[in-house]
Amino acid sequence: MVVIDATTLMLLIDPTAKPPLDLATNKPVERCKDRIEFLLTTLSEAGTQVLVPTPVLSEILIRAGNAKNQYLNEITSSEKDREGNS
Repeated sequence: MVVIDATTLMLLIDPTAKPPLDLATNKPVERCKDRIEFLLTTLSEAGTQVLVPTPVLSEILIRAGNAKNQYLNEITSSEKDREGNS
């Protein structure tokens, strides 16, 4: 079982989310969203559960403002897509 945090989830669903800085280069992490998607796909294929705790979901929905329905759809459709791949 893997639990993801609000930053990781935000990077997945918000195209304007800024990736963290790479400590080695002091530049934004390259292909951050692709890396997270790969991780989640790999975990799903291995049968590992990925959990979004309620506080994380709450934080995301507060940040979402008017986009909260879009964010919820993104989260639930991504979950269904990954379930279909396992």
